[in-house]
Amino acid sequence: KKKKKKKKKKKKKKKKKKKKKKRERVRVREREMSSTASKGNNNNSYENVTGGKLKLKGAISKKPIVKQQQQKTINAIEKNEKKKENLIILPEDPRTEAEKRYEQVQRKREKEEIKKKAAKSHRQKVDEFNKFLGSLSEHHDIPKVGPG
Repeated sequence: KKKKKKKKKKKKKKKKKKKKKKRERVRVREREMSSTASKGNNNNSYENVTGGKLKLKGAISKKPIVKQQQQKTINAIEKNEKKKENLIILPEDPRTEAEKRYEQVQRKREKEEIKKKAAKSHRQKVDEFNKFLGSLSEHHDIPKVGPG
């Protein structure tokens, strides 16, 4: 009987400790939430939301959306490049000259790659791929297997 009572007491103590820890965690979360709310960062969840009117399926737009998107990506790339160019390189830069040149070349290659990807729309890519597949010989066709 004594052993059972001791076990029960131990279990109760463990439960109390768990509850205390849980309460502390909740309090910490509440403090964090109140601190972010007091700073005025309530709109963090809406930073990445795109605005504008809804686009309906049957509606006819003035300009093709693809070209607008391509232009936006190119403009964004140019802005990023300008920002990168405007950054001041500190004289105490730990990188060597070779590392700096390597990074410049990498940026240049990335820029060219993105421009290539943005140059063609999805429809153009699909059309080119279909032409390619059409030009292949029958050797590359999928063989029929089985009766029929």
